[in-house]
Amino acid sequence: MEDADNNNDATTGAGSTPTLGRGTAKSKDWYAYLDTVRTNGTQADKLPKIGSFVLYKLEPPLKNKEDFDNWYNGVYKILRGYHLYRLIDKNIERPDTDVENAEDWVTLSIQVAGWLTQCIDPDIANDLTNSGERIELADDFMYQLKLYMRGEEFIDGVKQRFKAANDLKAKLHPYIALVIMMSELEQVTEMKNAIEIKTNEMKNIKDPATEISMTDYLKICTEMNDKAKALGVDGGMGASATKALKASRQPAPSSDGKKDKLMNAPPPGKYAKKHVEEWKNHKT
Repeated sequence: MEDADNNNDATTGAGSTPTLGRGTAKSKDWYAYLDTVRTNGTQADKLPKIGSFVLYKLEPPLKNKEDFDNWYNGVYKILRGYHLYRLIDKNIERPDTDVENAEDWVTLSIQVAGWLTQCIDPDIANDLTNSGERIELADDFMYQLKLYMRGEEFIDGVKQRFKAANDLKAKLHPYIALVIMMSELEQVTEMKNAIEIKTNEMKNIKDPATEISMTDYLKICTEMNDKAKALGVDGGMGASATKALKASRQPAPSSDGKKDKLMNAPPPGKYAKKHVEEWKNHKT
């Protein structure tokens, strides 16, 4: 395999500030440098030249949720050797479409996603493909795989999306995020009783839309995580929740008069996202 750095100066990424070499502070703390470049910049920094490396299939392919951490560590080490590890991290910002190496970034991200597909069990790959989520890019693929293998990633994902929305001044109330999360978790058979109990508890709150705080929301998220682990469905919950996310984008079926529905849940025939937007506009 060829050197992964022959496309870029090893000291810089596209549009980034040099961290090694002339013009930088003198130091022998190489771990500080590694920690800096691991998370700074964008996914387009320090990318290798397309065609300058070969990613061999990781054996054995990932099949069981208890093997995920070891499998992920192996994937990370391989990709890090070619400066491709940023591509699987959604916490690292994607580049803008107008940067110089934008085309290289999208090509390499698609290639890494394809390689990841070859490194997992075919049944898991089929489930991810049929989930309805976009997984062509490497960071989306890895996120959905974590969601599939680790059920808690679903709840954590809802929490992160809620925080991101509020960071953008969307002013969503914690109760709305809670309604969406519990509505989707209700699709997991083993979680139905836990969701029903929590729903009944919330019915005793006079005005949950205003009384449920961020602290309450985070506490319930933790409770649902713990319940899933206790039931042994924290891995399988990811697959069911992924399918539920797809289903939530479809109009809800007509009501059959069943009770115990969450207050302010999306009414029959309305998209969950549209319902949240209307609720937000009503409150502002």
